[in-house]
Amino acid sequence: MISLDFSILVTILYVAILYVFLSRFFFGPLTRILADRRDAIQGRLEDAERRIGDIESKTEEYESALREARSAAYQHQATIRDGALGEKAELLAEARRETEKMIEEARTKLGDETTEAKKRLEGEIDALAQRLSETLLQEQGQ
Repeated sequence: MISLDFSILVTILYVAILYVFLSRFFFGPLTRILADRRDAIQGRLEDAERRIGDIESKTEEYESALREARSAAYQHQATIRDGALGEKAELLAEARRETEKMIEEARTKLGDETTEAKKRLEGEIDALAQRLSETLLQEQGQ
């Protein structure tokens, strides 16, 4: 049989007192400290997540602005390129017109010189023919 001894009651009393003491002065504050730390960590995590969200939105804004700036730069380059190509085409057309004008002037001048040369040659031919006739007549007359 089990006999209840006074020492068992004292031990149970000590364990109960120790349990109340530890619960009140050790485990209670320890539980509060752990809860406070958990709440602080949770708050920091939420703050970090909020900051990450802010950073992501600012990054998206930056990338959007960068895309718009690149697009504007490409459009500006295209405008400049188109203007330069148009100017080049105008310069080429003007150079062609000037070249055609110079060729036409050269043809006109060449035609005039040819006509003048023909007239001179005709005059010289007439003079040479007359001299030849005179020379031949003189030779026959002798």
